[in-house]
Amino acid sequence: MAAVVDSSPLLSPLTSSFHAGFTSLPSPPLSTPFTPVPSLDTFLHSLYSYYLHGGYYGTISSILVELSVITVSGVCGSLVIFFVDWKKVNECKSESTCDTSYTSYLKQPSTLLTLTSSIYLLLCFLYLMLRLHSHFLTLFRPHYNLRDVRDFYNQVLRIPEKNLANKSMSWAKVEENIVRQSRSISVVLLTPSHIRLRLTRSTNYLSALLKQKKLSLTNPKSEYTMSSNFAVWYCVFSQLFTNNHRLKKLDPTSLERNLKILSIIMLLLSPFLAVFQLTLFTFQNFRSDKTKLSLDAVHLTTYSSIFLREYNELTHEFKKRTGDLEEFKEFYETDLPTPMVIGAKRIVSFFCGSALAVLAIVGAVSESSLLHVLILGQPLIFWGVVGTVVYSVSKGETRKQYDDFNVNEVKEELLRKGGEKIRYYPEWWKNRAGEVQVKKEVKDLVGYKWEIAWWEVAGAFLGPLVCWRLGNSSEAIIEWLRDVTIEVEGVGDVCRYGVEASPPPTPPEHQNLPKPPPNQPNLDRGISGGSMHVNAHKHAALTEAQQYADPTPNMEHHTGVTPQPIDLNDPEVQQRICEYEARREEYENRTREIYRQQLELQQQAAALQHQQVFAQQQYAAQQVYEQQQQQQNLQQQQFLQQQQQQQQQQNPYSVPQSIARLPSEPLNYMDSAMSQHLRDVVNGVGSVGSLDGFCEEEEEVEVYVAREGMVPPEEEREERG
Repeated sequence: MAAVVDSSPLLSPLTSSFHAGFTSLPSPPLSTPFTPVPSLDTFLHSLYSYYLHGGYYGTISSILVELSVITVSGVCGSLVIFFVDWKKVNECKSESTCDTSYTSYLKQPSTLLTLTSSIYLLLCFLYLMLRLHSHFLTLFRPHYNLRDVRDFYNQVLRIPEKNLANKSMSWAKVEENIVRQSRSISVVLLTPSHIRLRLTRSTNYLSALLKQKKLSLTNPKSEYTMSSNFAVWYCVFSQLFTNNHRLKKLDPTSLERNLKILSIIMLLLSPFLAVFQLTLFTFQNFRSDKTKLSLDAVHLTTYSSIFLREYNELTHEFKKRTGDLEEFKEFYETDLPTPMVIGAKRIVSFFCGSALAVLAIVGAVSESSLLHVLILGQPLIFWGVVGTVVYSVSKGETRKQYDDFNVNEVKEELLRKGGEKIRYYPEWWKNRAGEVQVKKEVKDLVGYKWEIAWWEVAGAFLGPLVCWRLGNSSEAIIEWLRDVTIEVEGVGDVCRYGVEASPPPTPPEHQNLPKPPPNQPNLDRGISGGSMHVNAHKHAALTEAQQYADPTPNMEHHTGVTPQPIDLNDPEVQQRICEYEARREEYENRTREIYRQQLELQQQAAALQHQQVFAQQQYAAQQVYEQQQQQQNLQQQQFLQQQQQQQQQQNPYSVPQSIARLPSEPLNYMDSAMSQHLRDVVNGVGSVGSLDGFCEEEEEVEVYVAREGMVPPEEEREERG
């Protein structure tokens, strides 16, 4: 079975073989089912993905759905764009002009495999092969395959499959079981914060990259799309860490070269990427389990789905928090035209709905009438499609009626509620819901579904420009990555903002976990923030230094007045920046030292607890062994007594074996022959009557038959002698 053992030089949290590094500690008395895995990060990602998709069959079904969507999108897109003869389709007006064979509406075989269609099909095939390779590793990769993960959940964590399938098991409970397993078999502890830092190691960097505005995006909604996100992830974050979870020594020249080469490739393939994005987006968003079918549904843009994600926040937590954005939808609807136009749209929606109902009745009576009855030269089915589109648009754009004097208050309230839901409400938004700049920023974060589709298609052409610009600033990006990277023992290199982030509220499942003694620091709290949080004056110094280092104002503390640019060459500014850097370095050193001491105390406590448990097990085993020996001795004595009783019942004159035999030397009052015969009598071989021949005087010779526990008295022996 797969296990959760990190074979890297880092501290491996769930392994029994790790005890070999501590020669002074005894090995666990019981064998464990764990075997080392190459990467603990990858195994934890496999566990989380298994939980996210709902178990074994949920993961398989999600794989099949994704591959089906990609295949259908590629096939249908290529069929509609490259293989259908649209000129012949447009000529089909009636039965006389239409051909019953569908092959007549396809292009001739000589023009099928054109250059454009071949490139598009090749791109679709390559993308499908990449996803197949990824899912193949999920299903069959050693130590991380789906069956190993299922066995780990069922046999080690004791979590049934049905609890994952019906979503009745929270991830906090899974974390609790993993932590409990690590604390029961290992010296090095794995905390919930360790698990989150490992799962969000790369996403914390990407989120900080956007929040710190290091990509220099002028229009984030249109510039940072799926194409740009793929380029940044592939060139920067795909090979960011070594196998030991350490930050690699990145070369600015190679990063710039990779980004510019990728931008050229994306520019050449941009038309095909745009077509594929459009078809893929269409098929994905028409799935009922993916999003709403109405055209007025609002969603997060690609940029905001990363920008609004908090540090150490997992995927299911972020989706749950930003799943319902009705406040922003109503906020957009308050800007629609006057009530006269709104009333007209309601009339149009009612008219279209009534016409569609009539067409449905006609089609139920005679479906051929939908094809042959013409209105303005088009069949009824054509007008049914047009009416459906118009009805959807008019229905979606119809908003609630608000009083004129109450519209501004409604806007402010909706914007405040929406900001609380996405946890982003800058100070300068307050009382400015009607300003153009606020609306523009809100549009960058949340947009209509059709609007997001448009920007994703346009992003196929804008993505190469973004990649080229990022290539020019590769040195600044690498320098920033080095500055925000700190080392956490037991985890590796992580983003500093993820370590300093405020910890989320402790769920009830974590309340019953073992807590450290009162005099020892809590390691879990230190990782998440807690006792290792910077205090008030360090927060003030950090904010102050950021204001001097970055001329761009922070939106969260924007006061509405555009600040003047600050001269970084000013000696006073440089002195304050140097003071801040010194304080930050001192804080980081103290943080590392406190964390190291915490880890040592935790290790010592775990070692003492392990020794105590081992001693208790040995003592219990010794007690059980002694009780078993006593029971065996008692049973043996009872068995011997039963044998003696049976022997006495069969021969009452026999002497038990436990009684000593008569002396082997001749008695001083008998000769040797009589002595030998007497022994035979005592042993049950001879008879008592045969002793008469040995006695000269006719007197009765009494022979004492020794009983168990009885010996003839010495006086009587002398008289009879």
